[in-house]
Amino acid sequence: MKKVLLLVLLFTFTLNAQTLHSETLSAKLKLYQDKESIGKTMVLAGIPLAIAGGLLYYNGESQMNTHKTNSTVALNIEAGGILMATGVIVFGLGIFNWIYGHSRAARCRRLLEKKNSGTVRLSVSSRGVGLNFQF
Repeated sequence: MKKVLLLVLLFTFTLNAQTLHSETLSAKLKLYQDKESIGKTMVLAGIPLAIAGGLLYYNGESQMNTHKTNSTVALNIEAGGILMATGVIVFGLGIFNWIYGHSRAARCRRLLEKKNSGTVRLSVSSRGVGLNFQF
């Protein structure tokens, strides 16, 4: 009788641990999906920033070549360079977040599917009481 009670207690604690693990995986899945969507947004924001910065820089450089030297030309060159660098950095970080979030979310989905697909049954046979695991 003590063995059966111990077996039932062990089975109960194991199921509770698996439930908590599934809840943690669900929270992580949401986090990684958010990271993926933030990465997509950063990529879409970085492209226009880099293009606008490149256009400003090119405009300033072309005005410098025609010997028009004033403060607005220098400001165009500086602002264009800063804007272009910011766009490239945001674009690069966005790609990283997009890929990282997508791969981790896929991993969490696979683990959740694996957790949800298995069954545990308590069975009685001629040899006694046992647990059957199906994966």
